[in-house]
Amino acid sequence: MSDYQQQYQSYFDEIERYLQGLFMGGQPYDRLQEAMLYSLLAGGKRVRPVLTLAFCEALGGQRQSALPLACALEDLEKAARMALRLSGDRETLSGDELGSEPGGDLPWNL
Repeated sequence: MSDYQQQYQSYFDEIERYLQGLFMGGQPYDRLQEAMLYSLLAGGKRVRPVLTLAFCEALGGQRQSALPLACALEDLEKAARMALRLSGDRETLSGDELGSEPGGDLPWNL
């Protein structure tokens, strides 16, 4: 594995751990949190947060301090994608997102 791949994986793992810790069960809005967590942890390359952490370190910062911002960017991107899917905006969605009815494959009914 190259240095680049190792560094990317290091950022990726840190982002995944942070995202998994965002939601805790037992709250009054359990089902909403479950839906949000499902979408957020559904996978992806995490390019936006990885770049955020890399730029922070490149500019002399500590990546731990940029982690909340990096994950917020991922949250926003996932929320925007979900809103597009639910709205049925088929012109904006990518090819792999066009395969189903708007929101048809989502595992919850809010």
